[in-house]
This record gives sequence, C-alpha cells and structure tokens, in this order.
Amino acid sequence: MTHQEVENLWNVMSESLDEKQRRIYAGALANQLGYGGLTLVHNVTGLALNTIIAGKIDIEKNNISNSRIRAIGGGRKLVEENNPEIVDNIIK
Repeated sequence: MTHQEVENLWNVMSESLDEKQRRIYAGALANQLGYGGLTLVHNVTGLALNTIIAGKIDIEKNNISNSRIRAIGGGRKLVEENNPEIVDNIIK
C-alpha cells in the first residue's frame, strides 16, 4: 500500500470516527502495512506514535467493543470541584 493510498483511506474514514475509533483504525492500518507501517501511519495521520501503538494494543487485547472513549472519571473536572467558592463569588 502506498503513501497516497493510506492517505486516501485516512481522509475518507477519519472524519466519521471518534477518538478511540481513530486510534484503533490507525493501529489496524499500521498492522496491515507491516514493517514501516507505524511510521507511515504517523506521517499520514499526524497522530502521535504512542497513540497508534495504543490502538495496536487495543486490537491485540480485543478492547475494541467498549463503548466508552475514556476511562470512568477521565476528562476535565467540574469547575465547582476545583474551585468550590466560585458559585458564591458569582452570586455576590
């Protein structure tokens, strides 16, 4: 598979994928390409090498059907959790 073919596939697919699906798809492409695939997918997608490797690991561990994108508790905390007095300060 050539660089242009990988780029075409990525451009068609990446728009409709969420974060986890994009990572897994990139890992699958890298696996399919074999030697040098990781670097090629990295260059085409702009994804970090660690992200593509994480996608490959998700595939190996069959962790592709989980509906969650992030682990429970992941993501940004509520402003009120980080700054409990903010509500009182806004109301004043």
